[in-house]
Amino acid sequence: MDGKTFWKKLSEIKEQLPRKNTFVVVGTGETAAAVIVALLPILREERNASISVISRRGYLSSRGESYVENAVFTGSPHVNWQNLPIESRREFILRTDRSVFSVGAMQQIGAAQGRQLDIVMGDVRGYRYTPQTREWSVEYRDSLTKTIKTARSAYVIDTRSFNTYGFLDWMDDRSRMALLEVAQRSPGRQPKSNDQNILQWLEKNLEFCIDRDLSVSGLTPKLHLPMLSAIQQGPGLPNLSCLGSLADRILRPYVPI
Repeated sequence: MDGKTFWKKLSEIKEQLPRKNTFVVVGTGETAAAVIVALLPILREERNASISVISRRGYLSSRGESYVENAVFTGSPHVNWQNLPIESRREFILRTDRSVFSVGAMQQIGAAQGRQLDIVMGDVRGYRYTPQTREWSVEYRDSLTKTIKTARSAYVIDTRSFNTYGFLDWMDDRSRMALLEVAQRSPGRQPKSNDQNILQWLEKNLEFCIDRDLSVSGLTPKLHLPMLSAIQQGPGLPNLSCLGSLADRILRPYVPI
């Protein structure tokens, strides 16, 4: 399962208890946090149930949630995000939105950690299902010993990043060229080298082209890409943390006040 299909199968997972009650969660971002929190009631109900979280770092960390950090993260008008240098914006995004859990999620998870929930330090290489034993084998490289190890469980939920640029695969060449033309006029973008194809260049530069309404600047009709809006518009808009602000920005051009 991944971060999408897990929610569709959660009721099925509960129906299989207590026969199948072991879980491996791959990843340490907010998607992983949501999955773990959703599984915590199972740990409380089933004493033999367990969750192993595989993380390269070997620990879970919460994001910074001071007043200033929350103000920036939620798009407060009192903080001018675009006045910060690009390097500072990327550093802030890493601190508040990359491989970190919210403080609330950490408090819930911390209560279970060490008893039925453990953190495994490693880099997942792959996983496979064995029909005979009806279990998954997760192969990972131990970050400390550099050896290959295997974790086994009834379920594997891989919550690692989705493909932010997957929408480019749905576009035809004409649409990609239109996107390329407006993107090349945007400040902050890098010149396109001869050895770069269109997709490679767009994946490195399209984030600099996102307007306040989270659409691609200069493109008609509008193409809203909130998942790429962090660098230009604020770190909270690409995820589920600022749904109200996100909806307001996207709908404002179409709904008169």
